[in-house]
Amino acid sequence: MADIAVVTGSTRGIGFETALALGLSGYTVVVTGRSEQAAADAARRLGERGVDAQGQELDVASFESVQRLADIIARDHGRLDVLVNNAGIAAEWDAPSRSQYAHPESVRRTLETNVIGVFHTVEGLLPLLRRSDSG
Repeated sequence: MADIAVVTGSTRGIGFETALALGLSGYTVVVTGRSEQAAADAARRLGERGVDAQGQELDVASFESVQRLADIIARDHGRLDVLVNNAGIAAEWDAPSRSQYAHPESVRRTLETNVIGVFHTVEGLLPLLRRSDSG
């Protein structure tokens, strides 16, 4: 049975390339994105390159979303061997405030994704990593 890897925020960019590298190394890769369609498209593109990939919707800022992913991985694979916390945003780049620096709501969204989201993802998937001999 192949090792299982989850790469958050892997529908494009560094996350997609990380998923590709893991997949080409023999891992079954669960690629995630904020939309089900984007995750499915990324999994399809990886599959075209010979990677065993599964796409799953994931909002790391939502513990309920992380728990749904954990339930799916537990059901489909029983464990998790690798977690790559790649998901991240810089919402403040797109929404300057009056000071032309950063709108407070954008900063909050960035922190929820980039800091709290990492916590949610580790907390939700750690039990599956502990089931692995090499997690």
